[in-house]
Parts: sequence; C-alpha cells; structure tokens
Amino acid sequence: MVGAATSEVQGTVGRNPADVSVVLVELGRALKGWSFYPPDHPARRELLERSSRAFQGELRRHGALALEVRRGAFWLPGVEAQLGPGRLDDLARQLFVRSVRRMAFDATLDPPTLAAFLDVLATDADALAAAGGFESAFYTQARHGIQVNEVDYRALLEQRQVPGPETTAPVGAVPAAPVGAVPAGSDALPAANEDGAEELGAAGLGVPSPLSIEEAPLEADPRDARALELLSALRDLEECEDDSRYRELARQVASLAAQLVGDGVLEEGYRALLVLATHAGDDAKRSYAQRESATQFLTHLATGAALDDLVARACATSADASLRATGVLLQLGGRTVSVLLDQLEAETDPDRRARLAGVVIAMGEESVPALSEAIVAGSRRRQRVALRLAGETQNPRLVPSLREALLGGRGDAARDAAQSLVRIGDVSSLEVLAEALRSPQPAVAALAAYSLGTTGRVLSLGPLVETLTRALASGELALAREVVRGIGRLGRTEGVPALAELLARGGLFQRKRLREVKLAAISALAHLPGHEAQAALERAGRLRDARLREAALLALERHEREDPNA
Repeated sequence: MVGAATSEVQGTVGRNPADVSVVLVELGRALKGWSFYPPDHPARRELLERSSRAFQGELRRHGALALEVRRGAFWLPGVEAQLGPGRLDDLARQLFVRSVRRMAFDATLDPPTLAAFLDVLATDADALAAAGGFESAFYTQARHGIQVNEVDYRALLEQRQVPGPETTAPVGAVPAAPVGAVPAGSDALPAANEDGAEELGAAGLGVPSPLSIEEAPLEADPRDARALELLSALRDLEECEDDSRYRELARQVASLAAQLVGDGVLEEGYRALLVLATHAGDDAKRSYAQRESATQFLTHLATGAALDDLVARACATSADASLRATGVLLQLGGRTVSVLLDQLEAETDPDRRARLAGVVIAMGEESVPALSEAIVAGSRRRQRVALRLAGETQNPRLVPSLREALLGGRGDAARDAAQSLVRIGDVSSLEVLAEALRSPQPAVAALAAYSLGTTGRVLSLGPLVETLTRALASGELALAREVVRGIGRLGRTEGVPALAELLARGGLFQRKRLREVKLAAISALAHLPGHEAQAALERAGRLRDARLREAALLALERHEREDPNA
C-alpha cells in the first residue's frame, strides 16, 4: 500500500499543488469533450458543471489561483515544482501553442466564462493566431473570474469598441441556414438522367436545396430518387408524437436506410443516423419510449458499411462533417469502441488517428469495457493502442487492467501501462506502481521506480524509500540505483534524509560495493531543493572516496546555481 507520513508540499500558503492538479485534470477532461460533443449536447453541460465545481471548491478554500504555463507544463508562481507531470502535459501544451503563458482564476468565475474559455481553447491554434490571438477571441465581452496573460480586458474592449454581451454571438455559434433553403415537406420530384435513372433538381422542378445533410438532414435534397421514400419517412418520424406510431416509423426508417446502404447509397444511411441520433438524445421533445426506439434502431443501422462510413466522416477534414458524425458516434457510445479500436490498429495517418482517439476519449466511462478487454486480451498492436488511450482517458476504472499489463512485464506493453498509470495519477495507480517495485522481474521493478519518480507526488516517496532499504539489504544494487534515481526525479525535499543516510554508510567493503549507488545518490541530491540537500552534498564532499568527493563538489556547484536560495 502507498503510505506517506509526510504531507504534500504547500504551493502557496494553504494551497496544495495536488489539489490544483485535480482541478486542472477536470479542465483537461472538459476540453477533450468540448472538441467532440456538439454545442448543445448534454455531455458538454455535465463537463462544464464538473469543471466549474472543481474550480469553485479550490477558489473558496484557498482564494485566487495564479498559474504559469511553460512549455508542456504548469507551475505555481514561486514554487519550483511542476504540477501533475504526465497528467497535465497535454492541457499545458494546448495552452502554450495558443500563446497563453499566465492565467489567474478568482471566485467570480462563472460557468459562461469557463465555457467561453473552453470554446477558444478548442479552436485551431493557427486559426486563432490568424484571428488575433487567444486574448482577442476570448475577450469579446466582459469575462468574470479568468485573466489571461495579465491582459486588461476592459481597456481592450474599449479600444475595440466591442458590443455588450447581449449583442455578442457566442464562440462557435452555428450560422443561420442559407437563404433559399427548401423547407421540410417540400414536394421535390425526380427527373431522369441520360441513363434513365432518376435524379433531383432538374430544370422545371424547382431549385435544389443548397443545404448539406450535415446542416439539415430533413431538408437537404437526396441525390438518388430511391431515397425519396426514406426522406418522407424521416419527416413523418420528426412530426410523430405517438409512441407506438413512432416505433413503427423508426423501424421503417432503419429498414429503408439499410436497403440504400446495401445498394451503395451510403449518404442516405448517414442521413437516417443523424436523425435517429438526434431523437435518441432529445429528452426535451421526445418521450422515454421514443428515445428508446430511436436508440434501438440507431444501433441496428450503425453496423457494417454504414458504421464504416460514419467513422470515415468523423475523420473528415471538414469541421461540420466531422462534428456531426462524431456526435452520432458519441450517441452510440460504447457499442462502437471496438470498431474504433479496429480502425486505430490499421490507421497510419496521424490526423485520422488523432480524431479516432479523440472520439474514444470523449466517450468517457462507456469506453472502459472495450479498452479493458483490449488491454488484457487484445493482439499486441491492439493492446498498445488501448494502453495509450487508457492514459489519455485518465479513468481510474482502467487501473486493474493496467496492473495486469504492467506486472505481465511484456516490454513495450509494460512501459505503456506504467506511463498510463502515471497519467491517471490517483492513489490506486500509485499502489500498483508500488506493488510493481516487488516484481521478480528486474525490468518491471526498475520501470516502477522510474515511473514513481515521474509522478511528483510525495505519496510515491514511502514505497521508494522502503524499496531502497530492502534492495540494499538484499544486495539488489541495480534496483537500489534505479530507486535512488527515482527519489531524485521526484524533486521533493522529503527524499533528502534517505539519500543522506545512504551516503553515510561506512566501511571499506561497503564503500566499494555501494560506490555506484552513492554516485547516483549524489546526482539525485543535486536535483532536490533546499538547505538539507545542500548540507548533504557538503558532507559528501568530505568523504574518503575520491570519486565521491569529486562528484559531490560538482553536484554542489550545480545545486548552488539552480537553487541560489538554499
């Protein structure tokens, strides 16, 4: 078990860096979902509420929170310790590439401001820069509780003469439908092409709708006359209020769409999926029975070629097409994770891989069963895909599967499992890494020591010190050396006593036997802040062993350069 007699180092007075990390993890989860859920999806509301609650709790307890964003990392001002290494790297990078270097949050923070912040953060970095940068996009109106890069937003608004909140369109707002859109229920008729096949929009039959299926699945004209019956059934389904009638219409829609997909008319299967998915998630307009019927026939239709086409659309470069298709996949939920993992196994294009991975991550809890199965019983390639996604989801429910992969000790899989445990970062993850320190496989134990060192958590120190004592007693000097390096990597002053005690071990035989371990301890002390580490290095500079003395003096010079206040 992970135990810690010492408490976490306080960042500012009364502020615990670990608690700040938890708040930022919630913000990172919200951002991942923000990029994939449509603006009106209920999951967005839930993510916003969770992140808002986390911020308000921290701000009420400890007051305003200031953060620095360095390349790929968060730092509390005045505290030379990275926040949540591994767990927060992606979020920090997203902010950094959008030129955000400092943020301050205070108790006036409200959900609309946090939502606007996420809107801007989810915008493509290049597009954001071309439009004037993060501050220009964020401060389109008064914002409460977030200050970015110490910008005086009031002066910025006055300078730009930005209209008030009541006239400002929200970030990411969907533009109005084009003028001239064909209304639902219009009676378009097919015309014959050169081969005698029927098509729509021929001369004399009215102007075809300019809308795409993504914009308006009930209004966009089909390009194949065989789809007219499906479009009529979908419009009837949209207007239906009776539960029994709705179920029959949904069955008819799924059957007609499946026939069209079988004939190669994939876009009509997509049209039906869009409508059914919308109904399945519409708890404001649809009864429970109708939502259940929509979900059932959505699931029936989303198989084979229809599902492959849906996934391809979710990976499309067009933002509208990708967003709508992704919304359907999210509505389908865990049922599609296995198919997405199939695609990820075979996909080589990095952009498509990123989009596929993003959909799985955005599914949250629903992705857990399929990911767990892939980690435990998948092919080697499938297992590695799932292991990396496990770290991205940061879901503690995947810890048991990650434990099995780590303790199994299969090369790359064990490394990926350890990295994912670090990224999840809760107590159960640390306990698995602590357990792995006792693995009979030296490579697994060494990997666990390295991984615990990257967590930055004082909770990791107890297992590392205990393992160091055990390894020295049993003569496992290679493991002892890795543990010492892990203690140094933690960067916590609480690790100094164990390293100082190691350096104080005497006796000619022990000096020679432990020389490499002691050299590692000296190097580790150079990375630990504070007077205690400096004093330990000064004592090491008086040791009898010439190599140790020389190493200690060099480490002391480095320590004084990097920590001049020690």
